[in-house]
Amino acid sequence: MQRPGARGLSDADSEEVLQHTMESAWRYLGRLRDPGAIRSWLLTTAMRECWRMWQVHAKAPQSVESVEEPRQLDPDEVDRLERQLLVQRGLDQLGEPCRGLLVAIFNRSDGERYADVADRLGLPVGSLGPTRGRCFRKLESILARLGLTG
Repeated sequence: MQRPGARGLSDADSEEVLQHTMESAWRYLGRLRDPGAIRSWLLTTAMRECWRMWQVHAKAPQSVESVEEPRQLDPDEVDRLERQLLVQRGLDQLGEPCRGLLVAIFNRSDGERYADVADRLGLPVGSLGPTRGRCFRKLESILARLGLTG
């Protein structure tokens, strides 16, 4: 089984989504009324292509007519989604064990203590803080290279 890629799709399906999105952009670029909306349009188109791919794998009936045209997204929403994508890319580049540590800390349940996280990861509780700090600095450096600052 392939590793899930963007939006829970396999790498091959993710590549197909990208290809379809770029083909759509090539076909419809001349009709785009607001060139400043290209980011929003691409994101919406890619999400629609992901939805289509999910429908294919779910074996659900699919109708092209039922797929909505891309909607204009709020620029703040587009920026937030782009930052999320960059953070995900940064975490992927970060590698293990830092990626696992930061994800475990971020996703810990309410009331779960650092000692519980350390135990789950098989780390001494005293090393969790310093290791976390090194991992965050490394992630910060990666994110800066990817263009995400602040």
